[in-house]
Amino acid sequence: MKKFFTFIFLVAVITVILGTIYTVGQQVLRQSANDPQIQMAEDGANGLLAGAVPADFMPPTRTALDITLSLSPFTMIFDGKGTLLESSANLHGQSIALPIGVFDYAKTNGENKFTWQPETGARFAVVLKYYSAGDKSGFVLVGRSLREVEIREDNLLLLVAFGWAVSMFFIAAYYFINYKYAR
Repeated sequence: MKKFFTFIFLVAVITVILGTIYTVGQQVLRQSANDPQIQMAEDGANGLLAGAVPADFMPPTRTALDITLSLSPFTMIFDGKGTLLESSANLHGQSIALPIGVFDYAKTNGENKFTWQPETGARFAVVLKYYSAGDKSGFVLVGRSLREVEIREDNLLLLVAFGWAVSMFFIAAYYFINYKYAR
């Protein structure tokens, strides 16, 4: 019976360790997916405060991308009330509307970093930066698809699951051999 509890303890320890490795890896991948958007949103907000106009932050082609089809970052500029002024993005040819709560949070906290899923299968790492100085205020939103990040997360899960299965095999083999020849 003591061997059984030792076996269960080892299984639990290996499971917790590998679960922690996956969780840390997944969080590093997901959190780092925000890095380009943080820089772009801050630069945009600082530029608008310095006198730039929203159109300065749009692509030269002025053609809005369908965010479900592109991995390119997209930018949206809103006034202080959350009304869209300029956008380099659309959703199936339509303007994108965001819930008002994301603006409230950004206004209170300076920025809002969130995962946005406007439809099944389309997830985006988004940074919404609030800027305000004098009579100038508004929001700069920069986002990009999480498609490639989620592929990496899935690959990480497969590697960790493989490591767990191999570990379980060796633990089971050790206990089987030890139990069989210990008699």
